[in-house]
Amino acid sequence: MCDTKTELFKVMYSCRAMRRLRADPVPEEVLLGLVEAATQGPSTGNGQNWRFVIVRDRDVIGRMAEPWRRGNAFLTETAMAMPVRPGEDLGQRKRTLRAATYLAQHLTEVPALICVCVQHDRFAERAARSGTALRAGLRHLGLWRLLRLARRARANTEQELWATAYPAVQNLLLAARAMELGAALTMPLVLAPRGTYEKILGLPRGTLLAAVIPVGYPQGRFGPVTRPPVETFVSWDRYEEPALR
Repeated sequence: MCDTKTELFKVMYSCRAMRRLRADPVPEEVLLGLVEAATQGPSTGNGQNWRFVIVRDRDVIGRMAEPWRRGNAFLTETAMAMPVRPGEDLGQRKRTLRAATYLAQHLTEVPALICVCVQHDRFAERAARSGTALRAGLRHLGLWRLLRLARRARANTEQELWATAYPAVQNLLLAARAMELGAALTMPLVLAPRGTYEKILGLPRGTLLAAVIPVGYPQGRFGPVTRPPVETFVSWDRYEEPALR
């Protein structure tokens, strides 16, 4: 591999979730650089409907910390009650939960939270409801397939939103790792009543929160991530249940 590929793979293969972060502030231009890297990722239909809220205000982070801690306590208790998965390292699960608890308890000390949001593509939604779309659907899909597609419209829209959000998230995480910054993908929104964090952040209707990325200088060291052999996850040509890890 050339040097560029070597560096890229080095970043990817050592991009650990870093949840123990120092309180030292991260310069504004660095945070903007992370977001710029995020926007280099693909988006559904090239809609580029990302929105980012960089939270540094201690009061706002404090308001986010309250439901965050409750959600983390719930997650910890339920995760520890789960049976061990085939091939799972129970010690690793405990270490991850301890790190998540540390983050929840020290959230107000984190220099910045980058909230990754995505907006509904109103242009595409209007186009999908147009007479042109109806006529094209009847011509190319037929009535039955068009009706089935319409029934899936809500699920398809959600898939399109997340397909826009998470490539941006991954780019942001890789950029943070390349800049020796600690970061982690977190989704506290799934452990709180719908709209809890959106209200705190003041998100308008039609703009959804996809992930919250705590960013700061890490307390620990970067190192290789631990994954099972790739064959564990792969089937060829048709799906087959992979061998137990």
